[in-house]
Amino acid sequence: MKLPFCTAFAGMADLDWDINNPSEPIQINKIPATHIKSVFQRFNSFGYDTSNAQHYAYYHSFYHTLRAYALNASLKMFDGAIAMAGYCKPLDLITATKHGLKIPATLVTDNTIPTYKSIFKRVLGGAHTEMLTHKKQFSFGVGFAQEFLPGNEIRIYVVGEETFCFHMKSNSLDYREKQDVEVVYIPESEVATSSELSDASGKIKAMSHEKGLYFSASDLKRNEAGDLCFLEMNTSPMFVRFDQASQGELSATMINWLAGEPRF
Repeated sequence: MKLPFCTAFAGMADLDWDINNPSEPIQINKIPATHIKSVFQRFNSFGYDTSNAQHYAYYHSFYHTLRAYALNASLKMFDGAIAMAGYCKPLDLITATKHGLKIPATLVTDNTIPTYKSIFKRVLGGAHTEMLTHKKQFSFGVGFAQEFLPGNEIRIYVVGEETFCFHMKSNSLDYREKQDVEVVYIPESEVATSSELSDASGKIKAMSHEKGLYFSASDLKRNEAGDLCFLEMNTSPMFVRFDQASQGELSATMINWLAGEPRF
């Protein structure tokens, strides 16, 4: 029986997926992948140079992105029940919009520099954020070409049923590179009087719990219109500096939750 099919190998495909219009078909080799109903995908662990981290990152990012697209589009897969909810940044952006959060203009791509001022982040994480200026930045594979948002970040932690908000003041695009950040705890009383922060905290908590996460940290920034936009949710975030800023409230809540009755 002959059936129509499309073959996509990492390294041969120009890939573009508009996260702001996730229901639109992904483009492979500049051709929309329309009418695709099912996917067979395999990552060959022995098909690359294991000593070459760049080689591995490239193939893994391509595999990760296609799987995220297939899951979002509800395409038929042999292993579709194995979700990526805990660690998939593209799906997190889509899920955030479903919870009513705004996101920046975002293209998941291995080749395209948008016309708007953009930053570059690897789709799998693990590297600093940088301004997107050259296609050579895609040498590690698929990444985010995302609208540049000025200003500083807001970080919202979810610990069990509680949320904690912090203002992160830095002059760097990515404070992790120079560690030039001032972490300021936003007291619960101040969050309660801010409809924007309390609304964002509630939506992020609902999203975190939906993913099965009872400890997470989400980063947000304002766009040029002043709207708070969701950037990503960290599933295993650093917390010591934030705990210090909260004078121990963050870690005390973590301990209390872990010491409580099991959820499962």
